[in-house]
Amino acid sequence: MILNDRTILLTGGSNGIGRALALRFAELGNTVIALGRDETRLAEVSALSPRIHARQCDLEDAAQRVELAEWVVKEHPDLDVIFNNAAVQYRFDVTQPIDLVKAQQQLEINLLAPLHLASLLVDHLATRPKPAIVNTTSALAFTPLVEIGVYSATKAALHSLSISMRYQLRDRGIDVIEVLPPKVDTTIGAELRDDPNSTQGGMPVPELVRQAVAGLESGEQEILIGLSAQAKVDPEAIFHRLNNENTH
Repeated sequence: MILNDRTILLTGGSNGIGRALALRFAELGNTVIALGRDETRLAEVSALSPRIHARQCDLEDAAQRVELAEWVVKEHPDLDVIFNNAAVQYRFDVTQPIDLVKAQQQLEINLLAPLHLASLLVDHLATRPKPAIVNTTSALAFTPLVEIGVYSATKAALHSLSISMRYQLRDRGIDVIEVLPPKVDTTIGAELRDDPNSTQGGMPVPELVRQAVAGLESGEQEILIGLSAQAKVDPEAIFHRLNNENTH
């Protein structure tokens, strides 16, 4: 994948991995349209580079996704990459009545939004040279972490959809690429920790971005990072390792 002089629509671009990706893509000479819900964080990330343009959007809202697609084609007709990175993560416990709001939010943002947004923009992308759709999934696409079972399931579903999208779009010249991080040191899943302002630990964000960008530049379709490679090969062993580590 060419990673200079592109126009990249990046969801979840105001925090964590997305913020770091926005800055790195800008450094490589791309125009980045960073999406997020928090206007303060968006203003902060857009101030990092004149190549980063912020756009407030709640991807949980289907109507806002439609409005976004119409806006980006009009205001950024050179759009040639969609990077579906936004996600939310909450605790899962089927032994208790589930929180439907949180479950539905994960399904909407983590799974339906990437699918919907891609479907709204494929006709435009097909007119561009070497267009691409990039989906961020997870090592949990191959084996779940029970404590965040719904989140894990959305990543497994997005992995499956990425394969289907790749097949359906193969004759339209649109590459479909999947980035599969391990646990990364961000604030996602804050409700799982005693201090909601702490990070979850894991791979440092700069290292994740380095490996993701290297995989994109080398043309990999599945960019398996850290534990993802092991989880794909031996999901049962990784399942027991992950869930035994999280039962104390």
